[in-house]
Amino acid sequence: MSERTSMTILVTGATGNQGGAAARRLLADGWSVRALTRDPAGRAAHALAAAGAEIVAGDLDDRASLDAAVKGAYGVFSVQQGALGIQPVGFEEEVRRGRNVADAALAGGVEHLVYASVAGAERSAGVRAFESKWEIEKHILAIGIPATILRPASFMENFSDPAFGVQTGQLATAFASNVVEHSTSGTPHWTDSMAHCSPRPECCRTGPWSSFEARRRT
Repeated sequence: MSERTSMTILVTGATGNQGGAAARRLLADGWSVRALTRDPAGRAAHALAAAGAEIVAGDLDDRASLDAAVKGAYGVFSVQQGALGIQPVGFEEEVRRGRNVADAALAGGVEHLVYASVAGAERSAGVRAFESKWEIEKHILAIGIPATILRPASFMENFSDPAFGVQTGQLATAFASNVVEHSTSGTPHWTDSMAHCSPRPECCRTGPWSSFEARRRT
């Protein structure tokens, strides 16, 4: 058994876009994945199980289910629905869920937490959809768990959604031409897999994030 397969990574939101992409990438990179979902009987959960993931039922509002899910896990990938999701979630609800995951990870002895935030979270005053993520970041740092904060700015796959509608036939973004597409550290770590995951890799040009900042705290 390799070192990777002997270490379990719990992925929250595993049947969603970001969580699902994270789970698939970790599996592809040889990690043991425990996928948390509210619907273990659903199609997405079955697909992850077929790919080798352990499926566990849980809810980010149910601390007991999170405590059970993190038991024995080496790492946790934490992502929550927010105000800009397909099914919008309120500020307080998102913050509570993010804190629940972090607290459960700390109490369960998890060695490393990865949290998917948003670029410029610390400059988000007045942008309610981003302020929630900054609150979660601050909580993670305050409790002292070893953590990596990912700050994706945008996803290329957003532009494939008809809801974003390209009206003029030209694809334009607010990002300067020199914005970094993706970045990883020079030291192999399970968090590096997160810098190469994407809900639909075929939508990407040279990397999964249009831009992201990553901060690792050990």
